[in-house]
Amino acid sequence: MLTGSLLVYAMRGGPEGQRVRPRLLDPADPALRGAAEALTGLFAGHVGQRRAELELALRSFQPPELPLRVQPGLARLLFERCLFETDCPIEPARMRADLFDAAAEAWRRAEGSGAGAGEGAEPAWRAGVMERIARRHGLTPAEADAELFADLEENQVLRSWEPLAAEALLLRYNVAQVQGLLLRAERLTVRAPWPGARRMRQLLRYLKFFGLLFRIGRDEDDSLRLAVDGPLSVLDSATRYGLDLARFFPALLLWREPWRMEAELRPRPGQPRSGRPVRLTLEPHPWLRSHYPDHGQWVPEEVRRFADAFRGAPAAADWRVEPAEELLPVPGNRFLIPDFRFVHHATGHTAFLEQLAYPSRERVEARGALIAAAGRRDYIVACRNLPALRALAPAPAWLLAYRRSLLPSQVCEALGRLEG
Repeated sequence: MLTGSLLVYAMRGGPEGQRVRPRLLDPADPALRGAAEALTGLFAGHVGQRRAELELALRSFQPPELPLRVQPGLARLLFERCLFETDCPIEPARMRADLFDAAAEAWRRAEGSGAGAGEGAEPAWRAGVMERIARRHGLTPAEADAELFADLEENQVLRSWEPLAAEALLLRYNVAQVQGLLLRAERLTVRAPWPGARRMRQLLRYLKFFGLLFRIGRDEDDSLRLAVDGPLSVLDSATRYGLDLARFFPALLLWREPWRMEAELRPRPGQPRSGRPVRLTLEPHPWLRSHYPDHGQWVPEEVRRFADAFRGAPAAADWRVEPAEELLPVPGNRFLIPDFRFVHHATGHTAFLEQLAYPSRERVEARGALIAAAGRRDYIVACRNLPALRALAPAPAWLLAYRRSLLPSQVCEALGRLEG
């Protein structure tokens, strides 16, 4: 993901506000691909060398095919695939502490005896102190001097890196440009033809995996209307939420159906609000491709973990659990979107559970209003217990508030209340 000065885009004003257009690179351009291959070769050639040496080589690497502002962004994406390690047989911080303690003691002795060094001269005792500390750590004085600051970032060694083909690097750059802009999104909307069940479940699971606050509706022309709240909706975790919103964008690119995304962006830091919105509008583009695997009806790991824990709980023997596939309609072309579906072995009764990310009293009450509008008595909303939820006392039967994590025993108790 790219941020700040690594973002390259154009701004265009109009009567409805400003439009942002990210600069995308043509992954089929032979010149760009050649420059990208040379850049990846530069990283591959520095495996086993210090980070400072790689950064020095990058400063002098500027092929004419790459615009000046593009090379740093491509390099950033490659740095994210690197593993740097401290290449030192001992802990540099410990050796520095030993050396500084010994040097302080030697200086006090030298000053006390009047044998201190003249101005600008190296103290006579320095070599002896370095040799003694080096011997203590099993090194020669030259090795100890070289390894003294081996843990600083510029001295760490490139141990390995995950190669990336030139075309894939250019495509990743394009996606990262859009992601960097989405970090400033106040809200995001997507409109598309209503997708098939497989794509719909994939979309919903990515939205829930990234913990995004969203609403789905079905318009009169049978099209999908998806609204996703921006980071300002989550004041206690705005930075993390903004990152998750940006990470969702490659999931949208998995869609084969036509779509249109519009995001309203905050001004850049230090840039005053003009009163006119700043918008990013995108549609499918051959230079924008997802690097996420297309798993179809993929199930997030935390959903699998809870389902496995529920199946192994003695209290849950009467119920079968599985990831929910249903969209439960609510009047007004709205939907409830559960995470789990439970089936009672003896009665065949079904129940649904949704885990609510970033709960607040307003969001919990809004979900309760949807449940009431749908007339459902088989729906549970699970969320972290908040002081603000005490105002809902007595707690409605559909609400399951937990402290730290959702336990199978708590779900069984809530299911029992529905059965009762």
